[in-house]
Amino acid sequence: MTDQEIIELLFSRKEAGLMELQKSYTAWCHSIIFRLLQNEDDTQEAMNDLWLQVWNSIPPAKPENLKAYLAKAARNTAIHCLEREGAQKRKHISILLSELSDCVPDHRGNQPEQSLELREALSSFVRGLPQRDRELFVRRYWYGESIAELQARTGWTQSKLTSLLHRLRKRLKKHLEKEGLWCE
Repeated sequence: MTDQEIIELLFSRKEAGLMELQKSYTAWCHSIIFRLLQNEDDTQEAMNDLWLQVWNSIPPAKPENLKAYLAKAARNTAIHCLEREGAQKRKHISILLSELSDCVPDHRGNQPEQSLELREALSSFVRGLPQRDRELFVRRYWYGESIAELQARTGWTQSKLTSLLHRLRKRLKKHLEKEGLWCE
């Protein structure tokens, strides 16, 4: 069944759409959530939350790209699970946040338009990267892949990966400075 057919079933509130969605995308969503939560029980609970969230959000949403829609929903579900359980101290997510803290300002608590500006600036930065760098940046900071996972995927050394990620964060900081979203 195609993604559009699944979306149409969900939009028509047919339970078969949810069944097809789970059949097609459980492994994909599980991998995204597990990378962030690092715990199978929490991941299973978050997966249930994800399917309920998707069921409740379609309609009114009718996503153009179902896989991207689910990736974002899965990531947000995992983050909400971490926040709900006060689990920001988990090592994996703390490492990711600390890596980005030097180049991305904390806009929590600011006006929504400031967060929107930051999101748009991040998107334009990522879109402007060469394919290799974009994929590395997204896999590390969006999907939460570990350095070991990136090593297995690319065949590069840890030193090369950490160096490249450091340079990408420096470029991001310069981009945000240029956009007026970062100042020291």
